[in-house]
Amino acid sequence: MELTYYTSGGSGDAGDQYTGLDRFGRVVNQRWDLNGTDLERLKYGYDQVNNQVWRQNTVAEGLSANQDQYYTQDGLYQIRTLQRGTLNATQTGISGTPTWEEDWNYDPLGNWNGSMSAYQTRVAGTTTLNQNRAHNTVNEITNITESAGPAWPTPGYDAAGNMTSGPQPLSPANGFVLTYDAWNRLMQLKNGNTVVAAYAYDGASRRTTKTVGNTVRHYYYDDQWRVVEERLNAAVTADRRFVWGIRRLDDLILRDQASAIRLYALDDKINVTAVVDTSGRVQERYGYNGFGGVNYMNANFVTITASAFDWETLFDSYRYDTESGLYQVRYRYYHPTLGRWPNRDPFGEKGGLNLYVNVGNNPINQIDPDGGGVVIIDPRALRKSCSGFCGYACAKSSWPFGDFYTCALADPIHNPSYYSKNCNSCKKILWLVYIPNAPGWPEAWLIMPCPGDYKA
Repeated sequence: MELTYYTSGGSGDAGDQYTGLDRFGRVVNQRWDLNGTDLERLKYGYDQVNNQVWRQNTVAEGLSANQDQYYTQDGLYQIRTLQRGTLNATQTGISGTPTWEEDWNYDPLGNWNGSMSAYQTRVAGTTTLNQNRAHNTVNEITNITESAGPAWPTPGYDAAGNMTSGPQPLSPANGFVLTYDAWNRLMQLKNGNTVVAAYAYDGASRRTTKTVGNTVRHYYYDDQWRVVEERLNAAVTADRRFVWGIRRLDDLILRDQASAIRLYALDDKINVTAVVDTSGRVQERYGYNGFGGVNYMNANFVTITASAFDWETLFDSYRYDTESGLYQVRYRYYHPTLGRWPNRDPFGEKGGLNLYVNVGNNPINQIDPDGGGVVIIDPRALRKSCSGFCGYACAKSSWPFGDFYTCALADPIHNPSYYSKNCNSCKKILWLVYIPNAPGWPEAWLIMPCPGDYKA
């Protein structure tokens, strides 16, 4: 099995045989291949500012599974519409009536709010939810109303801005209660009087245990805050082990489990979309709504109610807690049904004025790998090097997950001291990460090493 962007004898948009990449280094045709058979094949289209506007799953199309997606964004690149079905021949929309549709409106700070509606869902053209939301001056939700679909409980917050009650991601008409410690870390979830889960952390805020019922799951990490091993209760041997790759921070290769088969992860650049066994047979597939709600499917894209493998690495390669429906994203938990973080950004306003908004409401094109406002804005540019960014200078810097290279604007206004730095010293192909208003910098661009490519 291999991931490939190469076609022997082909001629792609860039004029070479890497037909899966266009002239700007963006992925346009990605294949997970086994002996000439596509296990997963995804094609992409972009607008002039690099926002993805359509995604085509050719394997699903071959099974008439309606898993293509079409997106629209507003002038701030916030997603406005997601439609799922089968793309038309010109990739300018979904043919006929979408099988699934989501629509959003926002206020000036990015909260889900509109004059009539903030959020709508439609199934085969029938409205299943039409919701509006109100917010206070610190962007906490103060009211949720519905003109169609089930009523959701309005969240409550403590004085530190932590959501202490709110809709359950998997059953939003029902609520749960959230309890935090003095460092604003989620400690316990309750459904009524029943404890759903309890959590513990170390001094670096890494989650060390999760207790569900009588089972305590222990987590062990590498130096980039990725789980490499899990143990149950007092066991001294691993229940699960994880192997990570080098294409990006959370590039999961495989999961070993003592009581189950080894599974390899397939992805669509960021999201895990399928798992295969050691013979390359697809065991399950995963699709996602706009802000990360997961849809489980069997190998033939038929919907199933849950993962048979309790698979936990899903949307944006975040870790999913099946007992709650929340994603655990290093410093924070993420609520995919509300489409926002339940508590404030631990790094304050460095990630934007709204401390609850998720990746500027652009989840199709951006991710936040640590829950702290750092977003990867160009994960497609896998073959760009530091020297390729004209006007930028390079320097090494530190970050919680290791050493990275920083490209700073080399002009009299932005960090003139970096004029003399030579970008070629980076010696790696890099990923572009933007941190607005980083400490001591008018603006900064972090360049994350991509060790899979070694040309400068």
